[in-house]
Amino acid sequence: MDRDKILTQVEHHLQQGAWGESLENDLLWSQYYLASKEMDQATLRLNSAAKRNPDLWFEIALFFQGLDRTTDATRCYENAVQHARKQLRADPTNTTARLRLATIFSDRGERETVRKLLVDGMRLDDQDAELKTAASNFALLQLDSITDDQPDADKRRLTLLTEAAELAPNNGAVYSAIQAFYYRARTDVQRQSYRSTLEEMIASGHNVAAAHFALGNLLFSDGQLESASFHLEAAVRMDPNAAIFANNLAWVLAHAEPADITRADEFASIALEAQPDNVDFMDTMAAVRMKQNRFQEAIPLLELVLAKARGERLGELHLKLSEAYQSIGQSSLAERHREQAATASSRGT
Repeated sequence: MDRDKILTQVEHHLQQGAWGESLENDLLWSQYYLASKEMDQATLRLNSAAKRNPDLWFEIALFFQGLDRTTDATRCYENAVQHARKQLRADPTNTTARLRLATIFSDRGERETVRKLLVDGMRLDDQDAELKTAASNFALLQLDSITDDQPDADKRRLTLLTEAAELAPNNGAVYSAIQAFYYRARTDVQRQSYRSTLEEMIASGHNVAAAHFALGNLLFSDGQLESASFHLEAAVRMDPNAAIFANNLAWVLAHAEPADITRADEFASIALEAQPDNVDFMDTMAAVRMKQNRFQEAIPLLELVLAKARGERLGELHLKLSEAYQSIGQSSLAERHREQAATASSRGT
């Protein structure tokens, strides 16, 4: 059946069953008009839906932005701002409205407005996890305004990184940022400054679990596996519910010499059970399963990781899958993955 005929039938059913004025009907008709590429009609219906439920203004703005309909997106964002402000006036503890405003103003580059929104929100409730994570991410966002030629650039970065870690110790983006600056440091003095900051946090009893975790990652990157394992285990003991702590400890234990596969399996299982859709955690568990020669269990994990991989990781994953398939007697698939690995290598990826 061709597309036009399908749309004609859909329109018929909509006219028969969705002729009334309601939010649901507006959304149904908007989907039909979008499918038939009648954007003006779709826009009218989306506007009508948002007037019935103003919470939709933000989502519709994002939708129009994705279609590069800048005028429509701007109008919807303004409506979303007005609605969120009205909600905050009625209930200043409305975290959803506050974070929606923060997102819009952050996209506009109005960082002082974002800062005030987040500070005011945490003043009302300093235990709101969503607000603290948003404030942590906002601290990280400010890192891009610091350039290497600015005075005390490293000190300013470390201040922001420390602030981000204090606000949300489980925010993985904090530790990714610390590691990124550590890896690209131009001198040993710069690298030591990042390590010293983390050691000072530990010594002062300030945000100790997160500092142990970050320091463990840095030591692992320098090949100091024993010290890395010590700090990651300290982080896990202090915060056993932080899945990322358990995951990274599992990775270090699996790659140490000699590897401690039993404990690596234990911590990898804790992490993956907490976040079963986390691709990084799948990657760790796959590494453990490969070390255990449990290839049939490793293969589906590696294939899920492969689907999200980019760059040089593609070649690495194809080689692991080749090894796994060869080990279970699937020579044809093993050869195909070897070919894919060679192709990835030749492309310089």
